[in-house]
Amino acid sequence: MPSAIELTQQKRYRALYIGHKHSGKTVAACSHIPADAGKKIYIFDGDGRIGGILGAKWIDRSRIDYDYYPPVGDGNGNLMQRINDKCNILFQEFKNKSCIYDTIIADSLTSFAKGLIETSMPYTHAPGAKHASNKIAATNIPGTDDYMYESVNTNHIIAALRSMPAQNVIVTGHIIDKYAKADTKNPYSDMIVVGEKIHLRDKIWEDIGVYFDNIFRFQRRLVNGEERFFVTFIDNIACTSLPGLKPGEFDITGQNFQEFLRNQILSASSEKSTGAARGE
Repeated sequence: MPSAIELTQQKRYRALYIGHKHSGKTVAACSHIPADAGKKIYIFDGDGRIGGILGAKWIDRSRIDYDYYPPVGDGNGNLMQRINDKCNILFQEFKNKSCIYDTIIADSLTSFAKGLIETSMPYTHAPGAKHASNKIAATNIPGTDDYMYESVNTNHIIAALRSMPAQNVIVTGHIIDKYAKADTKNPYSDMIVVGEKIHLRDKIWEDIGVYFDNIFRFQRRLVNGEERFFVTFIDNIACTSLPGLKPGEFDITGQNFQEFLRNQILSASSEKSTGAARGE
């Protein structure tokens, strides 16, 4: 039986990278190239935007493999079937100690959740099925069974990823603006932005958010006409169990995020050691 006294920080790195579209999440995730030169990254690509890493010259693309998982069938089975099949292959390879992947990325959870609804509806809306008549014009409208399928299988995907014995497991997710009425007493009041939220149904987010010690927020903004990228480690959504990371926004434009993260931790450790030596 292991003792908690033996725990060390981040023997296995499990992280959720969140942000608005085009905020640098995928590039940051793909910077986590395994230290072992014989190991690679595997990406479950649900967004279909793996090409976004082409602008990151510091990423070694020869060490990244990926498969695209479209939201509807592509002749190779439906979304959940393909994810299950690949997870089973990876688990078997890890068991046989033959797996070449030590970083597993799911990009993005938002796309997979939406794709699961698309996977479910052909069955729940088939002639004679429970939601067969749940339509507007010729368009199927999701019903309770579709949302249940989404919820159950999103949790199944996260459970499978959390169980992978890879060094790094990183999941990305999208953020969207949160709206509310400017005047809550006026039913005709304009809607205004009051904050941000994860682009998942609230129940799904509450179910899976608890499983990540590290949730980092990525942002892209124009600063004096120049595109800049930022990361936040601690705020109302972002959090971390890594030592030394501080609140605030950090500019990571043009930087390898894995190296940036490592340097932040090492710098904090060095400051702590120096302070201890001084008796601070």
